[in-house]
Parts: sequence; C-alpha cells; structure tokens
Amino acid sequence: FSDDAVKDFCRLNAYKYYYRAGNKAGESAEKDRRKAFWYMQYYVKISRGDKVDINKNQDWAAYKKEFSENNSDSGTAYGGTVGAV
Repeated sequence: FSDDAVKDFCRLNAYKYYYRAGNKAGESAEKDRRKAFWYMQYYVKISRGDKVDINKNQDWAAYKKEFSENNSDSGTAYGGTVGAV
C-alpha cells in the first residue's frame, strides 16, 4: 500500500476508535482511546516521512502484544491475525 493509503487507514481507525470509545460491549473506553492514540502516532510518523517497517517496528510489536493480551475472546485485538495484510 502507498503511504497515503496507510495514512488514510490510520486516520480512519483513529476516528473509529475515538468515536466508539465506551460504546462497544466488552471494550473499555480507555482501550479504544489507546488504540486511537496509537493510530494517530503511526499517522504522524508516516506523515513526517519516518521510515516504518511494520515487520521490524517495535511500536507495532508492542501494540500487537498489548492488545492481544487484553483480548480474552480470540487472542488478538481484531479477532484474527493482527498485522496480516
């Protein structure tokens, strides 16, 4: 995907998590706010032109670990494989 496509994805996900914070059953508002914040941070990194390799990015690895550990239903934050494209 292009940088612009990834930036759009990050902005939309940040909006989604911020908007739904506290409104999805089984998900805490704090968890959704942290997800929104993470996506905005990632957006900023890409916008600044920072090189981001999702397979080597420590922020992404920490994100996957944090949200997979906090999701008791499926083992991942999304109910599937996190990071798969």
